[in-house]
Amino acid sequence: MDELDFVNAAQGAPDNTMIHMRLGSVPLLIMPYLGALKAWISAPVFSLFGVSALTIRLPAIPLAAVTLLIFSQLMRAELGGSGPSSPCG
Repeated sequence: MDELDFVNAAQGAPDNTMIHMRLGSVPLLIMPYLGALKAWISAPVFSLFGVSALTIRLPAIPLAAVTLLIFSQLMRAELGGSGPSSPCG
């Protein structure tokens, strides 16, 4: 059910189901504590491929990959590492 919270907002929120706050016609909050960023990211996927179990879950994969890449780059810069080192040499 949690993944479906974003579908209505991603489709332009034709009704106010699961929309807590808007700025004009743009959904800002799905719930008082949950923003609509995932809905904004999912909207192009839904318009191209329709709504299905795959397209609801698909945007989270590249988002997680980009998040991990940014985190690893920040940690590398903070800790000064250049990559994994070999214990033998």
